[in-house]
Amino acid sequence: MDKNEISLRIIGKNGDEPLSPANFDIGQIRFLLDEVENLLYPDKKKRKDRPTISYEMKAGSVVNIFRTSMQNVLLVSSMLGVIEEENGYIDKLEVASAQAIENLQSFALRHNYNIEIGTSDKPDRIFKITPTTHYVRRENILVDIECYYYGTLTDAGGKDKANIHLDTKDAGSLTIRTDKEYLAGYQGNPLYKKFGVRVRAKKNILTGDIDKSTLSLVELLDYQPKFDEDYLMGLIHKATPKWRGINADEWLNNVRGGIA
Repeated sequence: MDKNEISLRIIGKNGDEPLSPANFDIGQIRFLLDEVENLLYPDKKKRKDRPTISYEMKAGSVVNIFRTSMQNVLLVSSMLGVIEEENGYIDKLEVASAQAIENLQSFALRHNYNIEIGTSDKPDRIFKITPTTHYVRRENILVDIECYYYGTLTDAGGKDKANIHLDTKDAGSLTIRTDKEYLAGYQGNPLYKKFGVRVRAKKNILTGDIDKSTLSLVELLDYQPKFDEDYLMGLIHKATPKWRGINADEWLNNVRGGIA
C-alpha cells in the first residue's frame, strides 16, 4: 500500500457468485465514492479546495483504493482509532463522518457484506464493518435546538417531501424540510431572494456539530443586509461596559446553536 492510501475491501456475493470487480454494481461504487469523501472531508465548505482523490478498483473480492493527501489519510486513521477506543460509539466524530460510518454499517447489513478498511499509515490494522457490528451514535447526546441561517433561496417544493434549498456563505447549500402548506401560503415568488431562516435541528452536545440532515423550517424571515458603520459603532460604545468580562464570540455561538 502506498503511503497516501485508504482501502475498502468488500467481501460478499452478487447472487450466487463471489463478489469481484466484474460483478460489483456501479450504484454501489457511486455509494462508496460519496461516503469516502465524507470520511476524508466532512466539512463540505472546504471541499472546493481539497486535493485530488483518485480511485482504483482491484481484485481480491473487491478492493477499492482511494489516494489523496497523507494528512487526510492520517485524519481518517485517527478517526478509526477513536471509534475503536470508544468501543464502537461514533459520538465524537464530525456529523458527516459519523453519518458515513452509519451508512457503511447499513450498506453491510443490507447486502450481507463484510467491509475491511485499511490505511497506509497502519498497514497491519483492519477496521471491520460487518452485518453484526453496531456503529451508531447515541441518541441521548443529540439535543433539539433552534438556530438561524442566512442566504439565497435557490429551490422550493417537492412532490412528496417538500423542502427548500438555501445557499449560504458559511454553511454551504442546505436542504431544509418544509410543510407544503407553508410554501403554498407564501405570498409571491421566493426563488433567488435573500432570506433568514429559523429552523429546528439536532445538535451533538459532545462535538457541538449540528446535524444538517435534521433541519426543519420554522419560518422564513425577510433579510436585506445593510451595513451602517456609525450605527454599529454607537451600539458597541453603549454596550461595552455591560459586556466587560463576557466572551462575546462564545455567547453568540451558543445563541445560534453552535453555528460557526
